[in-house]
Amino acid sequence: MVVQLDAYWRSKRGGKDIPSWSDIDPGEMKRMLPCLFVVEIHRNPFRVYYRLVGTKAALFRGDLTGRFLDEIEECTVKAKEELADFYRLSAEERRPVYCEDEVTIGDSTRSFFGGVFPLAPAGQPVDRCLAIEDFGLAKPKEVAAHGQGTHHWWVQRSR
Repeated sequence: MVVQLDAYWRSKRGGKDIPSWSDIDPGEMKRMLPCLFVVEIHRNPFRVYYRLVGTKAALFRGDLTGRFLDEIEECTVKAKEELADFYRLSAEERRPVYCEDEVTIGDSTRSFFGGVFPLAPAGQPVDRCLAIEDFGLAKPKEVAAHGQGTHHWWVQRSR
């Protein structure tokens, strides 16, 4: 899913450094919609607002639609800070940011992948991001019951 959203986002850039919200057509991304997050980026102070959370993403993360990241009580303060930093990096760098979460489920370690893709009107600051998480074949109850995991974040520096 992350690779598919990455390819779609890049196809919508045209001659710009990043696409705008008006370049995005949900009808072209039907397969990705259940795993998609659409967030607004607020500034002064920096805040992340979940405008839309796909149905599969909501099964894993809860229905965050209409909520600010910093107000989500189900997350630890550390998790909220890390996620805000993830969105901030994408917005400031105007580049996709990717993550790998390694979690222990039962006796095994599994990896899940995600990405954040910034959007902005031409020449303007980033005002939205598309984000996606791919949990593969995992079930929401397995992931909700997992032990602590590790997160690896990176930004693609070259275009």
